[in-house]
Amino acid sequence: MRNELRPWISTVLSFVIAGLGHLYLGKYAKGLLFIFLEVAAYIGLTDYPEVFLLFTFALEVWVSLDAYRIALKQEKKDPVSNNELTIRTTLTDGTKAEIKEINNKEKDIYV
Repeated sequence: MRNELRPWISTVLSFVIAGLGHLYLGKYAKGLLFIFLEVAAYIGLTDYPEVFLLFTFALEVWVSLDAYRIALKQEKKDPVSNNELTIRTTLTDGTKAEIKEINNKEKDIYV
């Protein structure tokens, strides 16, 4: 369940503060860069509130979508969520058995 929520958590965090979702995903350089951009915009554009609001909104949307995309990509590479296990054994009576499990769900049992 944690992996399923990860893209949404990173998206919400990035929308609240640009770069926070990237920090959550372990992308520290990118996260700090986005935080720096938001702080720089706040310092440099406070005299122009319309430009500031437009820039920060566009930044928040772009950064949130990027965090969502990265989280989905990390989820696909996660060995815990995309695992495959095959157990082959010989039973005491000499019968061979094989159990195949994908993503913690029993798929095939061969005897």
